[in-house]
Amino acid sequence: MRKVVARPAGLIAAVVVLLCVLVGPVLAAAGASAVTRALVVGSLAFVLMIGAAGAVLWYAARHRGTAE
Repeated sequence: MRKVVARPAGLIAAVVVLLCVLVGPVLAAAGASAVTRALVVGSLAFVLMIGAAGAVLWYAARHRGTAE
């Protein structure tokens, strides 16, 4: 079970760090306002939460009825 969770968790963490590293300078270079930055960060957080919920549902449905 730990191997199943550890691999996607590491991948998700790497994607989040990559997005944060890439989005920050792009918005700063574009002269984005604080409202624009808040909308971008909020949107990214929303997408990540929905993705995590979908992953949990997919995992639960895939392993339904099996004993670990």
